[in-house]
Amino acid sequence: MYSKALDPKIMSTMLPPDFPADRLSQPQYRMRVEKDVMIPMRDGVMIAANIYRPDAEGTFPALHAADSYQKDMVGMVPTLPIFHCVEVNDIEYFVSRGYVFVHTDSRGTGHSPEGEWQFWSLEEQTDLYDMIEWIAAQDWCTGKVGMLGESLLAWVQWFAACQQPPHLTCSTTPPTTTSGSSATPTSPRSKCRCSPSERCTKWACTCAGSSAATKK
Repeated sequence: MYSKALDPKIMSTMLPPDFPADRLSQPQYRMRVEKDVMIPMRDGVMIAANIYRPDAEGTFPALHAADSYQKDMVGMVPTLPIFHCVEVNDIEYFVSRGYVFVHTDSRGTGHSPEGEWQFWSLEEQTDLYDMIEWIAAQDWCTGKVGMLGESLLAWVQWFAACQQPPHLTCSTTPPTTTSGSSATPTSPRSKCRCSPSERCTKWACTCAGSSAATKK
């Protein structure tokens, strides 16, 4: 988990002795949350989001975790490295350091009851584009949106990158593979195809090219 991995005691075992650990970001804000904010998709389906914001005025960059396991499961399992079912990591860690964290239920899951959830579907991919652009347009956002998450939440980051939403600035995707999958993802914008035996990272580089995943 990002927050636990950045704990000074753990960092000291991973980095050279002269690493400037004192330059690591420190918490500055408390966290406030708005639950079940509805985000409209292009086909009229509404996506439910929990929005975690710093308790301060102004604009902040945003992080988006697109979840199909129900966003309200957060808090039911300890946020520790051994519990990797908490695939959004420690939300408060990021918010306290000046990010807005937007955690969404995919269509047809959780508090997003409209539509049908289908992994790799065209609707799922266009939803990602629409959610990112909605986030960027909010008055609390600087216009910069990143994505994060592990496993399934890492997969969808590649799908989002292939859509090339203008405001997707970065993604944080752990290595993920397509092993065991019989489906083939498709990006309507890049016209890409992926062999199920290829690594997702290789597929993303081939399909997205100079996409938002590497945009600076």
